[in-house]
Amino acid sequence: MLTTMAIPPTLPTLTNRSKGPSVRYLQRLTNLRIKDLGMISMISVLVDGVFGPKTTMAVKYLQCVCGLPVDGKVTQITWLFIASGPSGLPMLSIGDNSTHVLAVQQTILNAGISVLPDGCFGEL
Repeated sequence: MLTTMAIPPTLPTLTNRSKGPSVRYLQRLTNLRIKDLGMISMISVLVDGVFGPKTTMAVKYLQCVCGLPVDGKVTQITWLFIASGPSGLPMLSIGDNSTHVLAVQQTILNAGISVLPDGCFGEL
């Protein structure tokens, strides 16, 4: 069963070496999402408010699972997935033009499939 937690409308972008309450919140959410995926014993993180190597690894794992660019940065789209699971991700369709489409295109390109990363959801 997927755990969903309320997410404030805007949260700061977090990266390796970030510190503070937002990182603790991220770490709690990350542990819940990882538990939902059945990986808690392998990837759980200490909730200490320090965005270190283990938190980075857990964020990258979750980004990979949901098809986001695997960069370890916690931007709004990563926050949405970590807080809400797949239901937190936007539904995309042909004709959309957004940074979400660009993220999908970058993931496809990183997988070795030729696509123009322009942010426009076209026929290809």
